[in-house]
Amino acid sequence: MTKGLIKVLCVSGLLVGSALGVGCAGEAPTSAERSAELAQGLTVLEQSPTSLSVAFREKNITIFLQAKRGRPTAERYQMDPKFPKYEVDARFMDANGFIFYTEQGGDDWIDPTWKEDLDRQMNLPKPLTGSNEVLFRLATDMSKTLRSDLELKVGTTAVAEMAPVVNSLVGNAARLHAQFGEQFKLRDQALLSAGLPGMARVPGSAYEVTYGTPGPDEAHYQVGTAAQYKIALHADELDGIPGYAGGYHSATQRHGWNGGSVYWAHSTCNHGRCASGMTKRTESGYKAFAANELYALHCSGEYKWDSDGGSRGHNCHDDSRIQMHNFKYKSWMWGTQRWCDGGDNDHDISVDVFLVELDQNGYPEYSSSNNKGYGTSACAYTLGCSANWMGVGDGCDCQADGTWCGADTDCGAKPGGIATVNQPQ
Repeated sequence: MTKGLIKVLCVSGLLVGSALGVGCAGEAPTSAERSAELAQGLTVLEQSPTSLSVAFREKNITIFLQAKRGRPTAERYQMDPKFPKYEVDARFMDANGFIFYTEQGGDDWIDPTWKEDLDRQMNLPKPLTGSNEVLFRLATDMSKTLRSDLELKVGTTAVAEMAPVVNSLVGNAARLHAQFGEQFKLRDQALLSAGLPGMARVPGSAYEVTYGTPGPDEAHYQVGTAAQYKIALHADELDGIPGYAGGYHSATQRHGWNGGSVYWAHSTCNHGRCASGMTKRTESGYKAFAANELYALHCSGEYKWDSDGGSRGHNCHDDSRIQMHNFKYKSWMWGTQRWCDGGDNDHDISVDVFLVELDQNGYPEYSSSNNKGYGTSACAYTLGCSANWMGVGDGCDCQADGTWCGADTDCGAKPGGIATVNQPQ
């Protein structure tokens, strides 16, 4: 582990260096030495009513879990017992500081340094070929006793005060190993269907993991090396409450495979329930992404669960469609584009409220539908013209000066970067 990686762990709020007796400027111990300094089982690294950082060690494998509480969810969601009362960000990392799972409650990270950590991670050594399944299995194993272990260490009152972040860590950890298995099978089937060798799985692999997976940055996620990714739309019904006609909440989850079987996942919550805890409704196939190509932006402005009013009001479905759009087209759609307009328009996905809302209902889908899917063209809804838009099938191409030149035409040399040019909505 390098000095730079020690810095990652120190600035992240996990306080790993302090917990292991290593300063940010000191020489780093090996992974085995770091694990040996921690007691078996749970170690609480940091706690407050709004945040929690823990480590969990089994033999020589250690994982770190962290969650932070943000602002309250919308009033409508406060009325549904299935919904969280606060937006919560969570992330899981291995002993080398590589983030293998993240969950984002709202549009931006609650702690901006999480973005910095993710950006810094892109400059660290890339994952080696091999399975990181042990990390997901360990997370699920620890979830079975995490709540009771916390009560023994910090008391029941403190755990109750931290309920939003504790619930996030326990819920995510409980699902992770099953999610790994499901995604492993899907990836294996896709490879075999294409006539390629299947996935390499070593459930009983060595207890010393010397690699990790790249983590996502919701605002601008960069992948260090080419990898295979897919995006899925998840949605579940809201409880019917007098004065409301139910409706759905949606969010997206991205899955990635880097190397032989190094798995990574990111779940959005879009201001309410998170994709990882809802029913999967539709998903993309696998796509290859390289550095600077996978963008996962969101609406800006005020969050309105019915998509109307406020300052460019938007709801969960608007964010979901942007996330799918940018995955499909490798685009820069965000801000106030297309669906994030705050008006009562036909392209809204909302529900009837005392017969005022007359828009389509339900939830988005991974399709080319302009109203329910990711749209028919990257040109129509995006903020900028990217160097990646030069191939057939993406709906538009860029000239070297960063301007549009029609649909799927040969514009000449690729531009060197992103040009910020406003496009028609």
